[in-house]
Amino acid sequence: MANQKYRSAMPKGFQGATVYDKVGFREESEYHDVGIVRLEDGRKIVVSIMTEKVGVTGIANLSRQISNALQ
Repeated sequence: MANQKYRSAMPKGFQGATVYDKVGFREESEYHDVGIVRLEDGRKIVVSIMTEKVGVTGIANLSRQISNALQ
């Protein structure tokens, strides 16, 4: 999962962290990203984001907010 080729959603939002994720999508209408995130301080969290009509930018923004809240 660390070598997932789709890196524009959760990994982009959790900058500086290691993200082991798996995406799933159905054309443009649904995009999901689920994974284990190892934060810079060593903590590990499980994140699951399921969306409809949001896209990868929305997931990246939400991931960034989660990352900021955990600092």
